[in-house]
Amino acid sequence: LIKPRYRDRFESHYGANSSQYKWLIRDLEAVNRSETPMIIVFTHRPMWHSSSHHPSCSSGGDWYGCEFRSLYSKAFEKFKVNFILGGHAHHYQRSKPMIQGKPVDRNAPRYIICGTGGFKLDHPFNQQRNPDFVAFRQSIQYGYCQVRFINNTHVLWQHVGVSNSPSEILDEAVISLV
Repeated sequence: LIKPRYRDRFESHYGANSSQYKWLIRDLEAVNRSETPMIIVFTHRPMWHSSSHHPSCSSGGDWYGCEFRSLYSKAFEKFKVNFILGGHAHHYQRSKPMIQGKPVDRNAPRYIICGTGGFKLDHPFNQQRNPDFVAFRQSIQYGYCQVRFINNTHVLWQHVGVSNSPSEILDEAVISLV
């Protein structure tokens, strides 16, 4: 249960009537996709994650992400955001394309967490129990993420592990327009 004062704070700063949300909608509406074919959104807190260190949607956990996704993911789907990059959680995770919180077999927004710069601050995942929406995740080594624009319609997304020498690509995906 989220305490009313925290929900009120969320609503005033990030809710549907907040200046933050209104700005985001105006900004997404103004995008000319012929000039800006890809939209990438950066957030501090992840909207979808599977870490037990910050349990999603629970008091004392990452309830902010749960509140964000109930409102913001609808906007990201409507305006065809390609991917949403978050931090805060100290692991790496890439979702499958998702609509209304469910993985889909078509192009849709993907939610990525690139927080492995501090991976030792979290507990490792139970690698045997990946949620359905997860395409790949890791919490066993330091790493960073990089994106390479292939052309106007495709990017190469990579997560690079750096705990071993030489560093190695642990995850990679070609992401195309939504």
